[in-house]
Amino acid sequence: MPTSLKQLVSFMEGFGYSHTVLRDEPDAVIQARFGTSKYRDADGDSAVQLVIELLEEGDYLHVYAPKAFSLSECRHTAAALQAFAGIQWRNKLGRFEYDSEDGEIRPDVNLALEDASLTERQFHRLLAVIPAMLDNWYGCIVQAMETGLVDFETPAEDASQTSFSFDNLAEFTELGEGSAAIIGQCRTDLDLSALESITAGDVRSLSQSPWCGNESSSSTFALNLSGLK
Repeated sequence: MPTSLKQLVSFMEGFGYSHTVLRDEPDAVIQARFGTSKYRDADGDSAVQLVIELLEEGDYLHVYAPKAFSLSECRHTAAALQAFAGIQWRNKLGRFEYDSEDGEIRPDVNLALEDASLTERQFHRLLAVIPAMLDNWYGCIVQAMETGLVDFETPAEDASQTSFSFDNLAEFTELGEGSAAIIGQCRTDLDLSALESITAGDVRSLSQSPWCGNESSSSTFALNLSGLK
């Protein structure tokens, strides 16, 4: 049976994902923003915007990230396109669309449902594909765009992979309200032993393993609160 906008919204609410319905049926469109660990958008934010389209009266699902990259001012377009093609070859589901008129690169994933019913697990998998692909290959993509070097084995070093400790930063002796939710999405190695105070809400937030746009990701630090007074 065809998938409906109501079903997709129910799945999104069940996952706890914030979203906006941009267009109603028959060609429904939902927009949602997901956190990333390595990928940075055009504004430098650790997030990717996903558009979820329900087409062909519910028989076809299309998920894409508009303007994930732009080659309009890239000096190494050929290398960048080679990188995108090679990444697509190495991934099971995700692919990249290229608009030669304005240079937009748009990662996407599609599912032809036809007479099959969409399950919650399938939908979650589709939403995870693009953020995970962007995180896994961000270094390779940036390196190709900036230097013309295409290296699928040794991605360019990314500052987001750098390990650091709160012990070395005296100003991080306490967490501001809500900051734990942000720290909990980090993929760096963090030492929280220098903290002198923390709220109960932040403890709960840090104790969870947030979904950072990658269904297999989780925080990489131990919850060490030995510095509390």
